Amino acid sequence: MTISSKWYGLDLSEDQVEVLDWLRTFCDKEIRPVGAKYHKLEETPWDIIKKAAECEIYSLDFFTQLFADQSGLTAALAIEELFRADAGIALAIFGTGLPAAAILANGTGEQIGEWLPKCLAQPRNRNWPPSARLSPMRARTSAACAPPRSTTKKQTPGP
Repeated sequence: MTISSKWYGLDLSEDQVEVLDWLRTFCDKEIRPVGAKYHKLEETPWDIIKKAAECEIYSLDFFTQLFADQSGLTAALAIEELFRADAGIALAIFGTGLPAAAILANGTGEQIGEWLPKCLAQPRNRNWPPSARLSPMRARTSAACAPPRSTTKKQTPGP
């Protein structure tokens, strides 16, 4: 299901629509089919966390991009989309954001540099296209990741 720019009465930017479409596709393929299994077995969904890391959903860069949005809405939308799929798995993915926030708020530069990367998986693919405005989501290549639809227009050099 494609998300429109009029989402529950909110006017979303192209980037926000893209993030939601991409996360919804990931949730439909990877989280919803196995959520009940993990609840029944009471196990940590390591394979889903690994897939989220491969897709850079579980990464410092993704969290940074979400919370850097000046509207403040993109992070809430992304978190809502994952929790809508399965709260337990979403908490396993976003749970490390709590200590990361404490480190960012209270750590020295040295402490942040040492400990923040340990809280989250490190992205493997840093070859993002220059057109990626919100985040590197247009560069997904893993089979576990569904690339978002392309909404970004090519930018031409100015005068």
